[in-house]
Amino acid sequence: MQRMAHFINGRWTAPATPEAISVINPATERVIRTLLAGSASDVNLAAQAAADVFLAWSQTRVEQRAAILRKLARLIAAHADELTRTSVSEVGQPIRLAAALQTRGAFGNTLRMSPPLTISDAQVDHMLGAFDRAFARAG
Repeated sequence: MQRMAHFINGRWTAPATPEAISVINPATERVIRTLLAGSASDVNLAAQAAADVFLAWSQTRVEQRAAILRKLARLIAAHADELTRTSVSEVGQPIRLAAALQTRGAFGNTLRMSPPLTISDAQVDHMLGAFDRAFARAG
């Protein structure tokens, strides 16, 4: 069973509290993961880290931000099977529904957040079509 810390300010961080939350597969009622609970101080630390980098991010050239978002979309696509299986085991969704709502949705939304100067809706739709065909073959 995997225990997960919090990802804050670019690194995995142990929370202020030792409390844990069990993630249970609703189909098997087995614990599939244990997450470390966060406290108000953990939330404040994460919020401060986000606030600290916001100015730099907002001043980053639009092309650089778009490239980062496209890289994130590629990572989502590369790990689509794993993300879908995780959603299925945590939420109990049927695999095709999880693929459509969770994984494909995350992929498409990430691409759509990429600034319109660098990627068109037609390009996003084309990429989502390829994503759908890959899932059809796998499913």
